[in-house]
Amino acid sequence: MTARSDRFFLLDSLRGVAALMVLAVHAVWFSGASLQVGRWYDPYALRLEAAFAIFFVISGFLLYRPFVKARVLDEPPISTGAYAWRRFLRIVPAFWVALTVIALWIGPDLNWTEIVRNFGFLQLYWGAGVNDVIPQAWTLSVEVVFYASLPLWAWLMRRLPGRDLRARVRGELIGVSALIAASLAYSAVLVYSHAVDQVTFAPVGILAATPGYMDHIGLGMLLAVVSVWAAERHHEELPGPIAFLARYPAAGWAIAVAAMVGGAVIIGHERVYTPTEYMIRHLLNSVVAVAVVIPAVFGDARQGATRRILGNPAIVYVGLISYGFYLFHWAVLRQLLNWQLDGTLVLHSTLAWFGAGLVGALTLGSLSYYLVERPALSLKGLVPRGPREDRRDALTEPAPAAPVTGPPAV
Repeated sequence: MTARSDRFFLLDSLRGVAALMVLAVHAVWFSGASLQVGRWYDPYALRLEAAFAIFFVISGFLLYRPFVKARVLDEPPISTGAYAWRRFLRIVPAFWVALTVIALWIGPDLNWTEIVRNFGFLQLYWGAGVNDVIPQAWTLSVEVVFYASLPLWAWLMRRLPGRDLRARVRGELIGVSALIAASLAYSAVLVYSHAVDQVTFAPVGILAATPGYMDHIGLGMLLAVVSVWAAERHHEELPGPIAFLARYPAAGWAIAVAAMVGGAVIIGHERVYTPTEYMIRHLLNSVVAVAVVIPAVFGDARQGATRRILGNPAIVYVGLISYGFYLFHWAVLRQLLNWQLDGTLVLHSTLAWFGAGLVGALTLGSLSYYLVERPALSLKGLVPRGPREDRRDALTEPAPAAPVTGPPAV
């Protein structure tokens, strides 16, 4: 486990890495928006989209762990009111402020239907696109449903019989594994039955809805169950693969890189997928996410060069402001494109786009964090937790950053 079993601080750093991955994907798109041919590195860069799977796994892990810990240790259940209030404060104020600022800044103009769609986290179900106010916010449509359903899932799991810790853990493992299997079946049925006419890089509402990504989120929930079990058993019974990656964190990153390279070779430049290509892409994203999250959750957080790199203050800071970074980075890139700087000496390469986007996203992400997110979270005490809940458990995990739905229009 990490140095403090209730505070997985390397996940903060991992959020920073994932946010940078998202920016890199979008820098590739903007730098190539006016090109008619693909570049050799495009297929590899596009696989950095696995960042959204990393965020989903982190979300599933951090949000479910307090619930599963309370259940398997036979403690009072988590306060649903406190949980909901903290989720609201963590996600909604910063998102609504960003929506307002970006809409006034670069548009588009919104009618009442579009206002409800965007401010109500419903954009995915109308067909998320690059002309939305915050196109990448389709992931929030997925997350909000998960947030709302998690207390119900935890309540249902508490209804399962379990006389002792081992029996309760076994029930959790079976239940979450069934959830993952059902999610994969959902996606497979949709794509192989051709219920979705065209499977694209861009999210398709019914396919990209929460059931289609519950396998990513469920993998994080599964790791949460294992981590609670490991903490109680003093790491005596960690499954072999998890124990290996906890001991050799660099191996997890090597697996993640291999999975992304493999995806680039198999899928190439394609942005319209066959059913098999879509499922391969989906499964490889899961491999990437789990391979990098495990070393951040299990093992000594101070051990190994990989973990020391994750602990770099610069990466930690990007993780700290990753939500605002996520909300504003696309708008920064879009503004640079509106200034017609693409292909000029200023933005003549993908690296230049990345650097310019990084400066803008860090600036606006920092403003979002210090002026909106922190003040909002200071109100969390208005709805107190239950009397026996561990106040250090992670109930303030931020929303995921994810690649947007497609390249910008030019």
